[in-house]
Amino acid sequence: MKRTLLFILIFSSMLPLAVKAQFYLKTIDGIDYYLNQKTLTAKVQGSINKEISGNVDIPETVTFDGYVYSVTCIDTYAFRNCSKLTSVNIPNSVTHICGYAFEDCTGLTSIRIPIGVNVIGPGAFDGCSNITSIDVAEGNPVYDSRENCNAIIQTNSNILIKGCQNTTIPNSVTTIGSSAFWGCKGLTSVTIPDSVTIIDGQAFYGCSNLSSVTIGNNMENIKYGAFTDCTSLTSIIIPNSVTTIGEMVFWNCANLSSVTIGNSVTSIRDQAFYGCNSLANVYSYAEKVPEWVSPSYLFFKQATLHVPAASVSAYQAAEPWKNFKEIVALPTQDDYRPMIEDGKVWKVGTISGNPVQVVDYYYFDGDTIIGGKTCKQMMCQRFVSPDYPDYDYLSQQPSLSKVGAWYEEDRRVYCYDEKKQAMVLKYDFSIGDNESLQLIDDYPPFTIGPRQTGGIEGSKGVYRDVMINQNIKSTTWLEGVGGIDGPTRNAYPEAADHVQEFLMSCVVGDEVIYLNGEYEDGATPEGARKGRFDFTHTIKTKPKAPSKRVKGDACISLSEREVARPKVKAPSKRVKGDASFKDTSEMQSLYGEYSDQRLGINLDPLDDVYLVCITDELGQVVYEKTVNAGTIVGLDIDISSYAQGRYTVIVENSQESFTGEFETQTTGIEENVKTRRLENVSIYNLQGQRISSLQKGLNIVNGHKIYVK
Repeated sequence: MKRTLLFILIFSSMLPLAVKAQFYLKTIDGIDYYLNQKTLTAKVQGSINKEISGNVDIPETVTFDGYVYSVTCIDTYAFRNCSKLTSVNIPNSVTHICGYAFEDCTGLTSIRIPIGVNVIGPGAFDGCSNITSIDVAEGNPVYDSRENCNAIIQTNSNILIKGCQNTTIPNSVTTIGSSAFWGCKGLTSVTIPDSVTIIDGQAFYGCSNLSSVTIGNNMENIKYGAFTDCTSLTSIIIPNSVTTIGEMVFWNCANLSSVTIGNSVTSIRDQAFYGCNSLANVYSYAEKVPEWVSPSYLFFKQATLHVPAASVSAYQAAEPWKNFKEIVALPTQDDYRPMIEDGKVWKVGTISGNPVQVVDYYYFDGDTIIGGKTCKQMMCQRFVSPDYPDYDYLSQQPSLSKVGAWYEEDRRVYCYDEKKQAMVLKYDFSIGDNESLQLIDDYPPFTIGPRQTGGIEGSKGVYRDVMINQNIKSTTWLEGVGGIDGPTRNAYPEAADHVQEFLMSCVVGDEVIYLNGEYEDGATPEGARKGRFDFTHTIKTKPKAPSKRVKGDACISLSEREVARPKVKAPSKRVKGDASFKDTSEMQSLYGEYSDQRLGINLDPLDDVYLVCITDELGQVVYEKTVNAGTIVGLDIDISSYAQGRYTVIVENSQESFTGEFETQTTGIEENVKTRRLENVSIYNLQGQRISSLQKGLNIVNGHKIYVK
């Protein structure tokens, strides 16, 4: 009996020591902490009653029962639903902000991320719709903050939160993490670079205002629910690098009307497009029919499936593909555009501010016979702004120079090398996609990349990337523009190789096949465009009735013309609220820019055949042209001969019309020149081409504008 009692007494005396080794949940100054006496660390648990409000300063240490604890973590759900919390100061001792730590803190406007934080869990700031400032301590090796953007970016792997309206993800990012943009209702567009290979689960879940997504060409995996409930998304292009479209990726994207599926996709997982009941066109470039698990059949009845011509019968026999309203072949016509074209002018800028102060025009001027081949002589005309720092030096250099003699045959482009006294192959566009080509003896093989449409902003045409091995982009061939030792070295002014020359525009006649609209021209004689007008967009309920036209009358509508193109179906009568209703007046945008010499019309939003017509104040037609607005980005029209006055521009097809107005002035231009002998002068047209004599319209003579009637 005594022994038993002694044991109980001894055990009882040890209890205080055991208790001191345990963990504690304590409230200190209104904040709950989880205290670990063994490690002397504390996790912030938040507030039990969730009544915490205003600014919260989390201390580096807290003291309890004589022990000092270092605050190292903000635990999962720590401040969840603390709607009155407005700002948080996090101490340097914190290394972890766990998942959903600040979920639905709708009053939170600012937060500070200290230098020591190396983990921010998924959904840490979900539902924090009013955050306007996230400050990351300078020198944090893992995270970075971007100017004018509510963003936390893990530069070596993940994007964890983003709240920008328009987001361009840096090339350092390889993965967009789980729930990275969850519920970012302010997000309207996002550009995902080629460096990103994975979009993790629910990355853009609930981004209801996201209307534009550009996915890079090296994407491999788009995971579960990545774009669920992105109800403003109208079209998506899945690049050729993707093999699997994950479960519920586009679940309930109710306004998604067009989907392009790359040629490498082999599997579409469970309900990937469930609820996408506005789908009208699906373009599948996969020759082998992909497996499609548990699709939503609702949109099949109204959607058209476009597939490779050789695979039509296979899709027609396969479940569930055969259930589409109709299955048609993708166009097989050759979309190759030659590099060498009469009337083609490349405009290349040197980055020195905006407006650009040094501009080179490359163009073909005359024929020459070399080795029995008829070659085009390429010229370069340079213009320099007097504001350029090296103007005095450059103005003394020859402004006109030869680039070489070029010819093209069987999709191969050659340039005459005067040192070698031989033709040298510069491009070979006859080789297959992704084939390597040794173009220069001392260089590694170049890879001619796959054809893609709309891959570069400012172009609607087909282009190929020309890359050195290891996928390092060296130069771009764009509708015959640019290339190895060609007119321009890169189509991207912000390219990683920091090449300062970049393509501003490429024009063939009056058709603009590429336009970088971000930069203005401050160097060439015509100067920057001075006026801009926005078109008024009108949706026609029915085509115009045909009318008899006499010469000089205002433009007849496209519905009255016999043009060689498929007829456009008359729009069906719709009521707002109908699932198929689209307010295209809000979707379309069009603008014009003009000076006294040139009129530019932006056609980038359009993708149909349009009639473009210009009339004067009396209604007389001064310009009329039918254009395919799906293959060019705009028109560049010479208006130097137009009389002073106001003009109306109409761009229309049988279903819609755009109307705008502009004015021309003739002041500052020498007029009424008919025949005049000019000696010892340099004469150029507005494309920068040197000419031997004055031509009708505007000429540049020794830097002065002379107008010839």
